[in-house]
Amino acid sequence: MILAFDNVHSDAAPDAEHGITETSFVLRPGELLVLRVDGGAVRFPLADLACGILAPQQGVVRFQDEDWQTMPPTRAATLRGAIGRVFHTGAWLSNLDVDENVTLSQRYHTSRPESEIIAEARELARRCGLADLPATRPPAVNRKDLQRAQWVRALLGQPRLIVLEFPIPDANAHDLALLAGAVAEARQNGAAALWITSTPAEWQHAALNTALNFEMKGTKMLPVNTAAQDPANRHG
Repeated sequence: MILAFDNVHSDAAPDAEHGITETSFVLRPGELLVLRVDGGAVRFPLADLACGILAPQQGVVRFQDEDWQTMPPTRAATLRGAIGRVFHTGAWLSNLDVDENVTLSQRYHTSRPESEIIAEARELARRCGLADLPATRPPAVNRKDLQRAQWVRALLGQPRLIVLEFPIPDANAHDLALLAGAVAEARQNGAAALWITSTPAEWQHAALNTALNFEMKGTKMLPVNTAAQDPANRHG
């Protein structure tokens, strides 16, 4: 098991529009969960809960069979090093160049040679549609290239969990094919992925049709129209 939510309730965070209630699901290696949300309700705490940044008021969130709320802070920090994330907002440290932002987690959490990390990041950048990783501060980089650089950071270092919060703002077919292909390859290597989107073009894409499909109904996360996704079959 990579990620499990067990009857989780969380009030809205200060920068969120609503919380979540009665949320339960399990993500195993190689699995993808696509969550559809209303386009006007894009700020809610699911991703922060998944990464152990936010504590639920009720229920348990486990990553790799460990409860985020009972592990020591040093253990939590180590485990977060195995999570790749595309952030909806607040993605960049302003005092680092984009390439330094992208490689920071790998440089901090692993003992890999920096040359190896940079080489992998540049190869991922090429596959994600970038000529190279931008070596300038985030405000000097255009929005599309910043978003693709986020994909690179999320995929770098063979993460165990990939959390994608609204990863393609303009939902163009070219970028969707690039990202879906890269995520599929990561899943083949054992990663699980959580893809949050408000765009029909994303959840209807052929590359995502093997996903577990859920949608937000108010504060509840409910399975979408397939018996295989009965919550009774998605626990434990």
